[in-house]
Amino acid sequence: MKNRAIKYLIFFAGGYFIFLCLLHYFSRRPLWLDEQLLFSNIQDFTFSQLFGPLKNTQVFPRAYLAIIKAISAPFSYNVLMLRLIPLLFMLSGFFLWFKIFKAEGKAGLVLLLLVLSFAGSRYMTYYAAEFKQYSCDLFAVAVFVMFVYYQQKYLRRETLLKTIWLFSLLTPVLFFFSYISALIAWVVAFNYLFMLKKNRELLAPFVAYAAIAAACFILVYLFDIRYSTGNQSMHDYWKDYFISLRSPYEFLKTLTEGMRKITVSWFLNQKWAMGLATFFMPFCWIAMIKLFISSVKRSGWRFFDVNSLCLILVLELLFLGAFQIYPFTGCRITLFMAPFFFYMIVEGICLFKKVKFVLYPMACFYALFLCIVSYNLLKEYLGLYGK
Repeated sequence: MKNRAIKYLIFFAGGYFIFLCLLHYFSRRPLWLDEQLLFSNIQDFTFSQLFGPLKNTQVFPRAYLAIIKAISAPFSYNVLMLRLIPLLFMLSGFFLWFKIFKAEGKAGLVLLLLVLSFAGSRYMTYYAAEFKQYSCDLFAVAVFVMFVYYQQKYLRRETLLKTIWLFSLLTPVLFFFSYISALIAWVVAFNYLFMLKKNRELLAPFVAYAAIAAACFILVYLFDIRYSTGNQSMHDYWKDYFISLRSPYEFLKTLTEGMRKITVSWFLNQKWAMGLATFFMPFCWIAMIKLFISSVKRSGWRFFDVNSLCLILVLELLFLGAFQIYPFTGCRITLFMAPFFFYMIVEGICLFKKVKFVLYPMACFYALFLCIVSYNLLKEYLGLYGK
């Protein structure tokens, strides 16, 4: 009876997340400034012009933008059509992450907390109905995470070679929809190199993956990224989200502020919410380091799971942030990291699994916090219908 009740709660939490996404989506909230600037490109440019410099210093994957134009134009650029694909990417990303959590063996109360983390995240529910690329980033990273899990399953003879072929042929296409794919695509190739030592049959899919990925990246660079590099206006906009190297003090200050934001800012961007979420920050980072070490030791320095991938992505963002290439701190531009941090927060709580009088109050506190935030989100999105 207890297990059945938890399954119902997991189903309810997942359904509530989807409900919040749809509630926000169907509110038909007017396009805000950044969406309006993007929309002017869709409205004024032809399809071929979209694969060149965008107006208003906007940065957006061009193939993704062209598809949104193709879908929304027949409907007179209705706001629901402009936001339809971002919604689908967010919902698909959620289901993929649910599958990833299950692949990690998460079940019961742990899985409930993970699913509830989505429902208690304003960034997740809000950007499900936003004419921006962030939900696609989350989806793309989830697909690559699934790929590395299937690489591991192949070594265990738990999946077929044709599945590896399918991932190898299709995942590089995500470069056209998400720049962030580059941060994790190399991990797949890295794993392949280790796997080839004992699995020569993987040489063909590896070569195919590498060739297609290289071709896709070159095309994306030529018709997309090169028009956005050196965008001083965009750099100035994100300048407060980089890691400063001006002095040791500035480095530590921006690093610690960034670590806090990237851990806790997903839930609700209000002082009280971030303050409460900060309580879990030490456990999150301890779990991240501990799980990374145990994972790479177990796999022989191959990266086959969330436990190893999380710290790798964080270090990549830290490097890019320090060299003023990509913002480090947690905000919409790093939305793809949110599920990793949900996972690490819950794993941090589970560090006390042998100390029940600590474990249960912490888990209840986190669950209560998520319920309060999700209730606030419900009120916020319902309020959009009265405007």
